[in-house]
Amino acid sequence: MDVRHSNIHQRGFTLIEVMVAGVVLSIGLLGVFQLHLYTKRSSHASINYAEAAYMAADMLDRIRLNPNQRDNYVLSNYDNGSGYGSIFVAQPDSSQHCTKNPLDSSINECTPEQLRAWDQYQWNETLKGTNATIAGVNIGAVPGLVGCIFVSGNDVEVVISWQGLVDSSDAADRVGNSSNAKSCGASGTKRRQVVLNSVIMDTV
Repeated sequence: MDVRHSNIHQRGFTLIEVMVAGVVLSIGLLGVFQLHLYTKRSSHASINYAEAAYMAADMLDRIRLNPNQRDNYVLSNYDNGSGYGSIFVAQPDSSQHCTKNPLDSSINECTPEQLRAWDQYQWNETLKGTNATIAGVNIGAVPGLVGCIFVSGNDVEVVISWQGLVDSSDAADRVGNSSNAKSCGASGTKRRQVVLNSVIMDTV
């Protein structure tokens, strides 16, 4: 009796092969998502550092332009509106803007004290994020943002502290940071800081 064998060639993928491919694909996509998240966090952190450095440099420039009032700029908490900074820095007399009048090009001069008051008020408003609001709520501030100014002799130190998105080491514990920097802002593994120092001579 002749027995004939037919060769049957199967094509396609088995269920196990499909499942393995799905697992490999999922792992790959998870890595891509994690990389995207890390990139977004790094970008956010870079923006915060840039903004903090700008605000610290801005205050140093203000003090340089008004050196006679240098010691009176000192305050350990210009803050994000939680109370201390906004209570201390009241809006100065609106009739003294210390700026050029756009209508007649006259100069509305201020005394050094008035200029310092406006500097403190405007800087505090910047830290509070009043430049961007939605329904009356400030959204322009970085979480936990605090500005501190310290003066010792002719040495002026401006510190900006805020809270980052992820845990790391406390930025205030960096080697070389002064005790002033460590006292600025809430301590913890999410604290980030920008510290700028300058020598400003009182011209009096």
